[in-house]
Order: sequence, then structure tokens, then C-alpha cells
Amino acid sequence: MDTPLPNDAEQNSENPPSLADYSSRTPRRINPIWGARLPAILVFFTGLVNIWSAITPALSGRLAWLDLVLPFDARKHGAFTAALLGFALLLLAQSLWRRKQVAWALTLASLLVSIPIHLFKGFDWEEAIVALAIISILWLTRRNFVARSDAPSLKQGVSALVFAFIATLGYGTAGFYLLDEQFSVNFDLISSLRQTLLMFTEFSPAQSQPITHHGAWFADSIYGIALCSFTYAAWMFARPVLNRQPATTTEYEKAHEIVQANGATAFAFCALLPDKRYWFSDGGSVVAYAVVGRVAVAMGDPIGPTNDQSAAILGFTKFCHSNDWRPGFYEVYDQNLAAHRAAGLQTLRIAHEAVVDLRNWSTAGKSGKDFRAIPNSFAKSGVVARMHEAPLSDELLAKLREVSDEWLVHMNGSEKAFSLGWFDEDLLRDHPVMTVEEGDTIWAFANLVPCFQLNECTIDLMRRRQDCPRNTMEFLFLSLFEWSKSRGYDTFNLGPSPFAGVGEHDEDPAIERALNGIYEHMNRFYNFKGLHAFKQKFRPIWRPLYLTWDGKGGLPLVAAAIIRADSGQDGWFDFVMSLRGGKK
Repeated sequence: MDTPLPNDAEQNSENPPSLADYSSRTPRRINPIWGARLPAILVFFTGLVNIWSAITPALSGRLAWLDLVLPFDARKHGAFTAALLGFALLLLAQSLWRRKQVAWALTLASLLVSIPIHLFKGFDWEEAIVALAIISILWLTRRNFVARSDAPSLKQGVSALVFAFIATLGYGTAGFYLLDEQFSVNFDLISSLRQTLLMFTEFSPAQSQPITHHGAWFADSIYGIALCSFTYAAWMFARPVLNRQPATTTEYEKAHEIVQANGATAFAFCALLPDKRYWFSDGGSVVAYAVVGRVAVAMGDPIGPTNDQSAAILGFTKFCHSNDWRPGFYEVYDQNLAAHRAAGLQTLRIAHEAVVDLRNWSTAGKSGKDFRAIPNSFAKSGVVARMHEAPLSDELLAKLREVSDEWLVHMNGSEKAFSLGWFDEDLLRDHPVMTVEEGDTIWAFANLVPCFQLNECTIDLMRRRQDCPRNTMEFLFLSLFEWSKSRGYDTFNLGPSPFAGVGEHDEDPAIERALNGIYEHMNRFYNFKGLHAFKQKFRPIWRPLYLTWDGKGGLPLVAAAIIRADSGQDGWFDFVMSLRGGKK
């Protein structure tokens, strides 16, 4: 929901009222998924053991025995290979922590190779037994490694490896053949090919000692090209499943049917915005989400039958894990927090939603005296509030566009997305719009969006001209209340008040108290207090809203993903540019 600062809200921003204390909490159950993380930790330390074993000398008694059966070069290159495998295990441990299937397979292969390597380099049977033990643990825990990698990226990574091997082999062969005067050995084509292969099997240019600086540079460049190629391939292997395609028409129609039958919040309409993907539970629920990087952010709680909420939250969480995504649910209600915690998610109160009870709403009496004069004042000046039923005309949409563009310039911002709509004529045309008009001039407008099964009225876009008359936004809302009440609505949703009422008490979690610091001290960048004070004037009921996410360390990633999703920008460059006031 758009939250423009009313033109007189600054006058009401002092001493905003305290909200009810919603800080009661139940103990949080954390699911660390040790079936995958313990092997990851063990593999990490095994990598350190490999490196330590490679750089420390072998026992002399074992070396004497090995000299009888193995050449020195085999032992020397075995130590080098053990070190490489150690570094590989360190890198793979991070992907194992993310429960990657590909990492599990590559780790298993690396450990299998390391067993004979340890025996060849110094008959280090202790390290070989450790590798065998980790292999056993990985095999017993194999079903915990469920996170897929992006299939097209996997194919691209394999293709990159094949291409890199062929290209590097050709590069090395041609180089040794053409630059043989730079080395101590004269190479023909066959020996050039053999030398290039030896560099990758023995990891040493011993037979091709360069005699010039250029020759040394060329030999090193072969390893440089190979390292870049393998690093790129490893990155492609580790990528999460990418969100390449928008929701299909069939998925949208199925989601629309579920939302229409079960939607009962002011955020339900957001599930049907075109920036959403959909996940469907077996119990008939839908989760509308967007993927930003490795984070899948769901808009609100799952929408569906009440008895399917817990299963849908857990199911979506598992679905995210299988795609190597970190799940998060944005702006959920407190009645479902137990189900989120049962799914292993952390919870954080981030806002309060302002809801006006229209059944008891009136401008009569002492509490309504500040509002009674506003409609009369506007009527005397010829300013009226008018409801335009859908579908909206092209002429009206053009006028609304002028107001919207002026509002965006004044706010020095861009169109948002994900948790609120944006000015799109195709989206706006099918929603009723209330305007504040004076003759042919539209001073402000707000469009109404459905709450489906909830008998509540709410708005999305809420925009005004910079030079609109004082109290224009108050007049707009008073008119919306009267219209909604006359249509039989029970409540009117004014939307969230970010950070208001969060972390006000010493017993609140430290992170909520930090959000309260943002609320108190960041007002010059965004008028949180003025926005809250404006809504408070209408005497609403405040309902807490929460963010839930996976893992203690995942909050910064999920928060960044929500900011990017709300910005309506796909990439970091576009997002940064939008902060400077660029249009969407």
C-alpha cells in the first residue's frame, strides 16, 4: 500500500501514541538440520587435515617401506594432490552446509580419491581411515542432501569444463610447439601435447624448465586459465535453482481460484500481482512468492483452508530447501506464528497494521470534532470526493497518471512492487477509484482492492498532488470510510505502519529494540512517525505483523531480498539506481 506523507502530517507527528504490547512469545524451536550440517563440519576439518598432512613430512619408517614399491615422484605428487583435495573439501563443505546434492557427490568422489593418495604419499593410514569414516557418514546421511542445483547451470558448468580442457590443451600444445626456444627442451607436436598433459597430471613443469621470463609466464598462464575455468564451473555447479520463467496462465488461474475462495487479508490481492510465482500445497493452499538471489520471499501467510496452514508453511519451507533457497514470509499475522516456528523459522515483529472499525466509526462526539469541519470546508470550496466504479475510462486513467507521476517526483522515488501495487493502467482499470476533485482537477486518489472473503475494505495506491489543499488526505479517507460503511463493510484497512510499536519495551528482543531505534532516529529519511501519527488520528485497531525466516543468520539476506523485491528491480544495479530516484 502506498504511504504518502499527508501535507499536514508533520504537525501531528509529536508523541505518537504507544501501541498495545504484543510481545508475548512462545519458545522458538530451531531446526538446525544437523543431518547435513554435521557432515559439512566434519568435511571442513577433513580438508584441513588433508592440507596439514600434505605439508608435514611423512614418518621415515614408512617412507623406507614405500621406496621399495613406489617411485619418489609418485609420493611427491601424491602430497600435492592431497593438498588440492584438501582445498576442494574446504570449498565443498560450504555447499554441503546448504545440503547441495552435487556437493555431496563431489565430496564423496574427493574422499574416495584421497584414500589411495594418503597411502601413496606416506602410508598415512590414519588420514585414510578418517576419509573412510566421513564417507560412511555421508552415505548414511545422503537423504538429507536435497538441495538441487540449477539444471541449466549444471549443464553450462559441465560444458565449460569440457571446453576449458580442450581449449587449454590446445593452448598448451600450440604454446610449447611455437615457443620451444623459451624452454630447455625442443618440442614437436607430440611432445608438446604430452608436456601439456603432464602439467595437469604431475602439477609440475619439470620436463620443460623455462629459460626465459616469457617461457615462465607461459607455463604459469596454463594453470591460470585452468584455475579460472574450474572456478567458473564450480560456481555454476553451486548455483541455486534460478527463477527464470513467470507463472504460467494455468498456475495463475489456479491461484486466482484459491485466493478468491480463501483470501481473508488486506494482502491477499498482492498474491495476484504479476510479479509472483506460485507454490501449491496438497491441501489446497497457495503461496505467492518471489525469488531474489537465494531467497524465496512469500507474500504473507499461505492462502487456503485454515486447517492446511501448518502443512503449507512446512511444505513451502521444504520446497525452498530443495531448490537451495532460503525461505522467508513477509507480513504474516500472529495467529500463525506457532506454525512458522514449528517449521523451524525465526519470527520478528516488524510493523502494526491499522484497521478502522467501521461499525463503531463516527465523527460525532468529542473524539470526532477534528474531522467534522473537514467535509464542510471542502464542500464550501467546491472540492468533492467521487467514487469511480470499474472499469475506469482512458480519460480518467490519464488524469490519474498525471497525479501519480507528480507524486513520484515529489517523493523522489520509483514505483514499488511485491507487497503493493504500482501504477499500471491494465491493473488499475479494474479497480474502483475514489478521487478528490475540484472542477477538472484531480487533487488526490486512492484505488480500492479486494479482500475477498474478509468483509474489509482496503486501498493500494494512494497519491496526491504537491499543491493540494490542506487536509486533502484526511478528506479522502473520511469519504472512503463513509462509502465503505454505506456498502456494509465491517472494517477499513489503512495498511501497515512500519516499525511503529516495535521494540518499545525492555523485555522485547534485542533485534526489535534495534528496529525501534530505526523508527526513532531515521525519520529524516522516511517519515515513519508522521505516517503513524496520520493513521492514529482515525483511532484504528492495531494488529501486529511479522517477518519469519530460516536460520539465525538469514535475517540480513531475507531483509535485503524483501527490499529488492519491494523496489521492483531485478538486479542490484537497477536497485541502486532506483534509490537515486530512477523510475521503474
